[in-house]
Amino acid sequence: MSLVSAREYSVLHRRGEGKGTMTDSTVASTRDSISEPSLRFRRAASVACAEIGEESVLLAGRTGMYFSVNAVGQHVWRQLAISAEFSEIRAAVAREFEVEESVVAVDLTEFLRQLVKCDLVLVERDPMAEAT
Repeated sequence: MSLVSAREYSVLHRRGEGKGTMTDSTVASTRDSISEPSLRFRRAASVACAEIGEESVLLAGRTGMYFSVNAVGQHVWRQLAISAEFSEIRAAVAREFEVEESVVAVDLTEFLRQLVKCDLVLVERDPMAEAT
Protein backbone atom coordinates (compact mmCIF):
# COMPACT_ATOMS: atom_id res chain seq x y z
CA MET A 1 0.00 0.00 0.00
CA SER A 2 1.37 3.35 -0.93
CA LEU A 3 1.50 6.35 1.36
CA VAL A 4 -1.05 8.15 -0.82
CA SER A 5 -3.56 5.30 -0.51
CA ALA A 6 -3.17 5.24 3.26
CA ARG A 7 -4.20 8.88 3.41
CA GLU A 8 -7.29 8.45 1.28
CA TYR A 9 -9.53 7.19 4.05
CA SER A 10 -10.80 10.61 4.99
CA VAL A 11 -14.46 11.40 4.51
CA LEU A 12 -14.89 11.79 0.78
CA HIS A 13 -18.47 12.99 0.35
CA ARG A 14 -20.92 14.64 2.66
CA ARG A 15 -24.49 15.59 1.85
CA GLY A 16 -27.39 17.05 3.78
CA GLU A 17 -27.77 19.72 6.34
CA GLY A 18 -27.38 19.36 10.04
CA LYS A 19 -25.15 20.23 12.90
CA GLY A 20 -23.38 17.92 15.29
CA THR A 21 -23.80 18.16 19.01
CA MET A 22 -20.14 18.79 19.70
CA THR A 23 -18.96 22.36 19.90
CA ASP A 24 -15.82 23.50 18.13
CA SER A 25 -14.05 23.77 21.49
CA THR A 26 -14.95 20.16 22.34
CA VAL A 27 -13.58 19.00 18.99
CA ALA A 28 -10.46 21.09 19.53
CA SER A 29 -9.84 19.53 22.94
CA THR A 30 -10.40 16.04 21.50
CA ARG A 31 -8.02 16.89 18.64
CA ASP A 32 -5.06 17.24 20.95
CA SER A 33 -5.74 14.06 22.90
CA ILE A 34 -7.25 11.71 20.32
CA SER A 35 -4.44 9.16 20.72
CA GLU A 36 -4.62 9.30 24.52
CA PRO A 37 -4.72 5.75 25.94
CA SER A 38 -7.71 6.46 28.19
CA LEU A 39 -9.93 7.25 25.18
CA ARG A 40 -12.03 4.61 23.44
CA PHE A 41 -13.95 5.07 20.20
CA ARG A 42 -17.12 3.39 19.02
CA ARG A 43 -19.75 3.86 16.36
CA ALA A 44 -22.73 6.04 17.21
CA ALA A 45 -25.88 3.91 17.37
CA SER A 46 -27.75 6.22 15.00
CA VAL A 47 -25.38 5.54 12.07
CA ALA A 48 -26.33 3.08 9.33
CA CYS A 49 -23.65 1.59 7.08
CA ALA A 50 -23.78 -0.04 3.67
CA GLU A 51 -20.70 -1.67 2.20
CA ILE A 52 -20.40 -1.35 -1.56
CA GLY A 53 -17.35 -3.24 -2.74
CA GLU A 54 -14.30 -1.64 -1.18
CA GLU A 55 -16.18 1.45 -0.03
CA SER A 56 -18.76 2.14 2.63
CA VAL A 57 -21.53 4.68 2.81
CA LEU A 58 -22.36 5.92 6.30
CA LEU A 59 -25.73 7.55 6.99
CA ALA A 60 -26.01 9.66 10.11
CA GLY A 61 -29.59 9.06 11.22
CA ARG A 62 -29.85 12.20 13.35
CA THR A 63 -28.69 14.63 10.69
CA GLY A 64 -29.53 12.82 7.45
CA MET A 65 -25.99 13.41 6.21
CA TYR A 66 -24.17 10.64 4.40
CA PHE A 67 -20.49 9.96 4.03
CA SER A 68 -18.41 7.77 1.75
CA VAL A 69 -15.15 6.16 2.86
CA ASN A 70 -12.68 4.03 0.92
CA ALA A 71 -11.30 0.59 1.80
CA VAL A 72 -9.05 1.89 4.60
CA GLY A 73 -11.86 3.93 6.13
CA GLN A 74 -14.09 0.86 5.80
CA HIS A 75 -11.53 -1.18 7.75
CA VAL A 76 -11.43 1.47 10.49
CA TRP A 77 -15.24 1.51 10.60
CA ARG A 78 -15.26 -2.25 11.19
CA GLN A 79 -12.84 -1.78 14.10
CA LEU A 80 -15.31 0.65 15.66
CA ALA A 81 -18.07 -1.98 15.91
CA ILE A 82 -16.89 -2.47 19.47
CA SER A 83 -15.22 0.10 21.64
CA ALA A 84 -11.54 0.36 20.66
CA GLU A 85 -8.51 2.39 21.65
CA PHE A 86 -6.57 4.45 19.15
CA SER A 87 -3.56 2.13 19.44
CA GLU A 88 -5.70 -0.93 18.68
CA ILE A 89 -7.16 0.65 15.55
CA ARG A 90 -3.75 1.96 14.44
CA ALA A 91 -2.16 -1.49 14.78
CA ALA A 92 -5.02 -3.21 12.91
CA VAL A 93 -4.81 -0.77 9.98
CA ALA A 94 -1.01 -0.98 9.81
CA ARG A 95 -1.17 -4.77 9.78
CA GLU A 96 -3.95 -5.02 7.20
CA PHE A 97 -2.48 -2.51 4.74
CA GLU A 98 1.22 -3.09 5.49
CA VAL A 99 1.92 0.52 6.42
CA GLU A 100 4.12 1.82 9.22
CA GLU A 101 2.15 2.65 12.37
CA SER A 102 3.67 6.14 12.43
CA VAL A 103 2.13 6.86 9.01
CA VAL A 104 -1.22 5.41 10.05
CA ALA A 105 -1.21 7.45 13.27
CA VAL A 106 -1.19 10.79 11.46
CA ASP A 107 -4.00 9.87 9.08
CA LEU A 108 -6.05 8.00 11.66
CA THR A 109 -5.96 10.97 14.02
CA GLU A 110 -7.50 13.23 11.38
CA PHE A 111 -10.03 10.61 10.29
CA LEU A 112 -11.25 9.99 13.84
CA ARG A 113 -11.50 13.76 14.41
CA GLN A 114 -13.75 14.02 11.36
CA LEU A 115 -15.91 11.10 12.51
CA VAL A 116 -16.25 12.59 16.00
CA LYS A 117 -17.01 16.07 14.67
CA CYS A 118 -19.77 14.65 12.43
CA ASP A 119 -21.27 12.61 15.31
CA LEU A 120 -20.54 9.30 13.59
CA VAL A 121 -18.26 8.11 16.39
CA LEU A 122 -18.50 8.51 20.14
CA VAL A 123 -15.50 9.08 22.40
CA GLU A 124 -15.51 7.51 25.84
CA ARG A 125 -13.04 7.70 28.67
CA ASP A 126 -11.91 4.31 29.94
CA PRO A 127 -12.20 4.56 33.76
CA MET A 128 -9.80 1.64 34.19
CA ALA A 129 -7.08 3.40 32.19
CA GLU A 130 -7.45 6.56 34.28
CA ALA A 131 -7.26 4.63 37.55
CA THR A 132 -3.78 3.30 36.77
